[in-house]
This record gives sequence, structure tokens and C-alpha cells, in this order.
Amino acid sequence: MKIDAWDLEGIYPGGSQSKELQGQIQAFKQHVKDLGVLVQKKSPLSDLLLNFQELEKDEAEIEAFVHCLCAQNTQDRKAEQLVGELSNLKAELSTLGISIDNLLKDLSPKDFEALLSDPKISTLSYAIEEKRRLAKEKLSVDKETLITALSVDGYHGWNEIYNTLIGKIQIQDGEEKLSVGQAENRLHKPDERERSIFFKKWCATWKSNEETFAQVLNHMGGFRLKIYEMRGWESVLKEPLFANRMQKKTLDIMWQVVEKNKKPFIAYLERKAELMGKPKLAWHDVDVPFFTSPKTQISFEEAAALIVEEFEQFNPKMANFAKKAFKERWIEAENRAFKRPGGFCIHFPKSCQSRIFMTFSGTLSNLSTLAHELGHAYHSYLVEDLPYFLQQYRMNVAETASTFAELIVADAAVKKSGSNTEKLFFLDDKIQSAVAFLINIHARFIFEKSFYEKRKHKALDPEEISQLMIKAQIEAYSDSLETWNPHFWASKMHFYFIDVPFYNFPYTFGYLLSFGLYARASKEGKKFAQKLDPILRDSGQMEVEDLLQKHLNVDLTKAVFWQEAIDAIKVDIEEFLILSESLLNQKR
Repeated sequence: MKIDAWDLEGIYPGGSQSKELQGQIQAFKQHVKDLGVLVQKKSPLSDLLLNFQELEKDEAEIEAFVHCLCAQNTQDRKAEQLVGELSNLKAELSTLGISIDNLLKDLSPKDFEALLSDPKISTLSYAIEEKRRLAKEKLSVDKETLITALSVDGYHGWNEIYNTLIGKIQIQDGEEKLSVGQAENRLHKPDERERSIFFKKWCATWKSNEETFAQVLNHMGGFRLKIYEMRGWESVLKEPLFANRMQKKTLDIMWQVVEKNKKPFIAYLERKAELMGKPKLAWHDVDVPFFTSPKTQISFEEAAALIVEEFEQFNPKMANFAKKAFKERWIEAENRAFKRPGGFCIHFPKSCQSRIFMTFSGTLSNLSTLAHELGHAYHSYLVEDLPYFLQQYRMNVAETASTFAELIVADAAVKKSGSNTEKLFFLDDKIQSAVAFLINIHARFIFEKSFYEKRKHKALDPEEISQLMIKAQIEAYSDSLETWNPHFWASKMHFYFIDVPFYNFPYTFGYLLSFGLYARASKEGKKFAQKLDPILRDSGQMEVEDLLQKHLNVDLTKAVFWQEAIDAIKVDIEEFLILSESLLNQKR
């Protein structure tokens, strides 16, 4: 099995020039118009909801395809045009959704109960109640419709500009000109001097573009804050908490437990600095392994075989799914120019397929990413036969299956290690993920909170934004590093996503949730798969607190579960510190 481009032809043949795709877009346009007529005629709400659900599913299928086209080739101008066309269509559909939600809002309690008892939509009760609840928090139909229309050239327009800028950036490394995606892989160069030089080039690239990126971030943030102001939403966390179906109490206790338990993570960073012969780690040292493995490079074929083998040990159903993804070429992993940076998994709800995007260069980090994205795909597979409204699980639980899948592979690597040095290598890799999810993500959360508080009063210049970022990194890392990454706000695309603000804390939530679940799976063995799959399947139809209470009798608003998760991570850190201390003693 060689690294290959994914198969998009099975979705819409012909790529961005696909006649079938254009036909689907035209049909979608007509269906949106037809629904508009039904809304004006005030057709039965049950019919409107079912029609809207199917149109959302159609739109998601088309949008997933266009997203894949743009990611695989940032020079595909036709795909960029399709993004703009789709944004307008999505806005039209959203406008109809606002009208339908407003009809729900205006129903009397008696009429609403009658609607929910309709056999055609009774299974959708959770989603319909959620729509009604959110509608009560928003403005009138006319005002929300205007916001949606303005978002095309507001949120969406600025996001498109950011993606265009990213696609054009190239970073020189010797004789090569690298895309941002390729350059990210070079940040992990094993030679400290080469890594330091390349990191300076990386930082200089973002510095040279800071004015433009600051404008984009300011305009996106300002647009969002103005909407919040109009709706009377005082907290910038109101929307992301609602979007993740979680309580602020849960978010607060999670961060409290993280902050309370940072000492072991700082000890790990300090030990790593000692091993490297440095007083403190630099920013560009944190994600670089100090120890070497007998196999520092891994082929795509080996990665695929390893993932399938380890999935099999936990859940054969999961392993069979991964085999299908590899066999049917659902994965875009080629290392080539003009690809977008990062990795993602996206689901095609009508085709009942997923596609995974990444750049595979043979690192063990790439292996982790591949396992992670396959976990996302498996989650989508478990819900794909549900009504589309109930398939729409949120970002915080979306990271559960993916991180769990990553842990399966990482834990197996530690257990199979032949020597202490090899075990240290894999422990280091595992703990690096914990540092990323609990400390790096915390820095992003602190930064975004402070940015929005400042942005309420004025637009910030690049220097001010960079200072906020440094301050957030110092706080999150407990000032344990020697250098920082002031332009992280420009290079990290998560700050520019439009569908979900605060694209950070759900990662920490999902990671700790996964680690807590994995700790239980380690004790219970294969039978835990029978508990995990139902949790994932129900993830789109209840609040996260209710989800864990129902399936595991866990209260997420209390510290107990979060502490259990971090205690499981501490076991790895303690083993790392013991083994590395022994190694240091030998050198002294």
C-alpha cells in the first residue's frame, strides 16, 4: 500500500470541473427555492423541518467535496470560486433555517408539545428543542437574516482571504521552496542548530505578513463581537459553550484541574531541557523528541498495518473500518507542494464515506495524525444511519474517538518497546501530546479570551496581538521556556475558523475525556468497546454532561473524572522521569 492521492472521483467525477457537481449545485439551488415557498405558505412545521434536514445534508455533501478540492490544491481557482458560490447558497439556507426556528420559538407550549408528538419527527425531539432554545436567544427574523447575509462578506470573506494568503506563502529551506504544510514538518528537524535556523525563517515569514493577518483577525473578531452586542450576549464564551453543548461549570472545573496539575508537566519540560543540555527549552524544542528509536521513520504501508493491528486488539469493528478506508483510498497523504497545512477528516453524509487529509512524510508524528483522523472517520461511521440532525455531534466530543484512536497506537508503542531508550522515545511522544492538549491549547484559550476582551474596545495592532500571545504562552507554560512564538496567532489557522469560535478548549475536553475513557478501557479490556461505541453514537443527541451521566454515571461538573484522566497521564510522566534520571546518572 503506497502513499496515494485520495479518491474523490467516487463522489463527484471531474474535480472542480465536475458536471455532476454542477448539476447537484443547481438542484440544491432549486430545492432551497422550493423550501422558501413552503416557508412562505406556512406549511406544517414537521414538513419544513424534514425538508430543511435533507437540504442541510445535501449542502454538507457538496461543501465537503469543495473543501477537499481546496485543501488538495491551493492553486485550484475554480474550487475557490465554488467556495464563494457555496457561501451564498449556505447563507440562503441559513436564512430559511432562521425563519423555521422562529416559527418554533413562537409556538405555545401546548402546540410545541403537539409538534414533538408528531410520529414523523418525534425521533428528532432533542434537535428541535435545541433549535427552539437557541432561537429564543437570538434577534428577530429580519435582523438574524441580515446578519447571515452580511456574513458572506464578513466571516466567510475574511476566512477566504486568510486561506488564500496561506496558500501563497512559501518558505525557503536550502534549494527548496516549501508550502506552509511542508514547512510545518521541517519544524521538527532533529539537529538543534538546523531547527533553530529554520524556526527563525518560519517566524520571519509570519512577521513579514503580520499587518495583513492582524487586519483579518481584527475584522473577524470585530464582526463576531458586534453580533454578540446586538443579541445582548455579554460573554464571548456563550456561543462556543452552546455550540459544544456543555455548561460553563464543566469548562471551569476542567481548566481548574488542569492548572492544579501543571507541576508534573513542567517537571517533564525541565527534564527534557536537562537532557538537551539547556537551562530551558526553546519553543521550537518542545515538540522534538530527544530520544531516538530504532525506527525513526515509518512508511505509509507500515503505518497502515500498525494502526489496523492495534485497532484490532481493542475493537475488531474499528479495525475493519480502517481497512476499508485504506483499501478504498479515502486518505490524501502525498507529500507535495500546494497542499494546505495540517490534517483533517471530513464526512460525506449522503455517500456515507469520509475523506482524510494530511501530508505524510514518514514521521511517527504522521502516524499519530493518521490514527487520529481515522478515529474521526470511525465516529462519523457510527452515526451515519441516524437522521442528519442527530449526526451533528459537536467539536468537544468529536475529538473523543480521534484522540482515543491515537492513544491506542501510542500506548501499544510504549508497551512493545524493547529497551529503556526506546520506551523513553515513545513516552516522550505520548507526553508531548499531553503538553499540546493541556498546555499549548490552554495558551490559545487564554490568548483568545484576552484578545476578545481587548477587541471590544479597539482594533489591535500586530505588536499588541503578539504581546497577548506571549503573555498567554508564559502563563500556560508557567514561564518554563526560554523563547516563545509571538506570531502563533498568525500561523495557527484555528484562530480564523468561522463555524466555531474558541477552536481550542474542545480539544482539551476531548483529550481528557478520551484519556479518562482510555484509562477505564485499559482496566476493562475489549468489553469497553461495547460502552464506547454507544457513547459515540449518542454524541449528537444530548448535552455532554447528560451523555456521560447516562452511559458511565460520570458527573463532568465535578473534578473527580478530570482528575482521574490527568492521573492516568501522570503515570507516563513519572515513568519518563524515572527512566531518564537513570540515564542522566550514567552520564554524570
